[in-house]
Amino acid sequence: MPRPADPGNERRQEATKKSRSKADRAGRPEASFADAAISGAVYLLAQAAEAGQADKRITDLLAEMAAAILATHPAKHFDIAESRRKVAARLTFREDQDHKRFVTAARKVKRKVPSS
Repeated sequence: MPRPADPGNERRQEATKKSRSKADRAGRPEASFADAAISGAVYLLAQAAEAGQADKRITDLLAEMAAAILATHPAKHFDIAESRRKVAARLTFREDQDHKRFVTAARKVKRKVPSS
């Protein structure tokens, strides 16, 4: 649900509107669309793994599925190359504070060892 517009922030709102318009013309998806496509691709990959059809190139497969999902979005007309770029950017970890916090937190998570 969109946030209510802040009347004192008109300049930034206009810049965002222009940026989104430019991205639409280029067929470049926004991050939220890429994230939804990645989620869908993860689900499809999990289904393939359950069926014993998992591939060793999981990351490549995941990225390609997410880009294909983006490119076939029913309400948007995203370019496949732009979709691949956005998905690659979203799957790439950045060296920033959030990433460092994520890595630190992940190390503390107790994982169950799968039984064979």
